[in-house]
Amino acid sequence: MVTLAVIFSDMTPERPLARLRPDVHCKGADYAPPHGMPIPEMATVEAYGGRVEFLPLVPERSTSSLMGRVRASLPS
Repeated sequence: MVTLAVIFSDMTPERPLARLRPDVHCKGADYAPPHGMPIPEMATVEAYGGRVEFLPLVPERSTSSLMGRVRASLPS
């Protein structure tokens, strides 16, 4: 379950993570080492003692797809 989604203007989430300091920062399995996409915020999370966990991908169940559905439902 997602308890908080944060919208940020930077290309990567280092600044909000450094301020919020969640115990666990979750990423999709497509970011999992050794063949996953880069995770520039991992150093930030580990520096304050947090950890990065990788979650399995479920089609149509992502923050990105949810935000797309929300945007599509808004009046023009």
